Amino acid sequence: QQIIVETSALFAELARTKGLKMEAVWHGASGPRYRADPLRLRQMLSNLVSNAIKFTAAGSVLIEAAEIEHTGDKALLEFSVTDSGIGIAADKQPLLFKPFSQVDGSNTRAHGGTGLGLSLVRSLARLMDGDVGVESQPGQGSYFWFRVWADRLPEGAAARLQTEPTAASRRTTAAASTADLTGEPSCSRRAS
Repeated sequence: QQIIVETSALFAELARTKGLKMEAVWHGASGPRYRADPLRLRQMLSNLVSNAIKFTAAGSVLIEAAEIEHTGDKALLEFSVTDSGIGIAADKQPLLFKPFSQVDGSNTRAHGGTGLGLSLVRSLARLMDGDVGVESQPGQGSYFWFRVWADRLPEGAAARLQTEPTAASRRTTAAASTADLTGEPSCSRRAS
């Protein structure tokens, strides 16, 4: 919850400048605490929010997060960003998570970007035993998500526990700068 609220605040002025409504919603109780790599989670979420604002001329950007599954002391967290932007044709979506790929060169010129951001999000999600995906239609906006596994802490766990690294966060920190940015995307549908 803290990560999505902070990310929303970071982009609030940019969204306001474009006349976009931005909202952050945590779907769940306020008590659960998780331990993961907050730096990488913010980096991944910021990339999705930045893209959503960039490709949305009017309307809204919605940032959401939820625990969608848990087993013992592990939880699968989903972070998503939904926008009312230009949307993406189904045949172009497989290109999104490949490094240096652009769906449309004219969009790149109009909005800027190198094509590395989404491939980095995918690589980091996979390093945290998760994945990424997209649902979109031209003219009807986009829904981007990533899922990662985190340690589910007991209720009332001290905030200082967040600073202890997990095996997944050590892997992302060690591999982030040399992450494998090649290969085919593996997208799944939104959990119902």
